[in-house]
Amino acid sequence: MVLWGVSPNRPTWGLQVKIHNTVVQGLHTEHPNRAFQLYLNMRTRGISIDAKTFDSLMNYFCNKGDLPKADHLVDVMVLVVVDFTSFVWNCHC
Repeated sequence: MVLWGVSPNRPTWGLQVKIHNTVVQGLHTEHPNRAFQLYLNMRTRGISIDAKTFDSLMNYFCNKGDLPKADHLVDVMVLVVVDFTSFVWNCHC
């Protein structure tokens, strides 16, 4: 939207947040590095990340043994005060 000179309003911004979170959740199994890059892009652009997105990324990185990325996600979750639910912390690191 911004690329075309259109400023997002509340409904379109909410839709953009949902779309980005859904794409990250969908990419994490087949293309985890792309999912992580999109997640970083979302953080840079100020797009909020929901708990399911953190859960998807945490589970993937923990199961693959990529603990530095999992640790980064934990640090970010604490900083941005994610609405923690028990499923986010059930990763098998």
